[in-house]
Amino acid sequence: IRDSVASRGLGDVYKRQGTVLEPELEVEIHGRSLEENTVIEIRNLISFMLAIENDLSDFYKMANLDPYISSIIGRLKGLQVTRSASVYEALVSSILGQQINTGVAALMRERFVHKFGICFLYEKELYRAFPSPHTVAAATIEQLMEIK
Repeated sequence: IRDSVASRGLGDVYKRQGTVLEPELEVEIHGRSLEENTVIEIRNLISFMLAIENDLSDFYKMANLDPYISSIIGRLKGLQVTRSASVYEALVSSILGQQINTGVAALMRERFVHKFGICFLYEKELYRAFPSPHTVAAATIEQLMEIK
């Protein structure tokens, strides 16, 4: 999410509150120009990416009928399936995710964003945006290979 917010030239601060069954998320968005439509767009993007509107109650009812799954669900209750901000970001993440180890895939994604993403400084904190398709298309094979 931070990459998607940063790609709009904005910084963010997240504060989690509430409980697993009734979670609350407070988001502060900072930037040079925060028009109302930008704030609404960011709010909708965060809601989509965190799958906030997903009602998992039917899934929990089904999962509680299976003794093996119910024991796992008890430890992970409240966990949502997250989404990418765009089809492009999902495609890049899925390609990077084809690594043998998910830790390696996460490291490669971090390096990819660090190398090709736009960065800006806000209140002494550096933010990086997910790279645009144009930036990646302009990269050489050698530059892309450096992230491995």
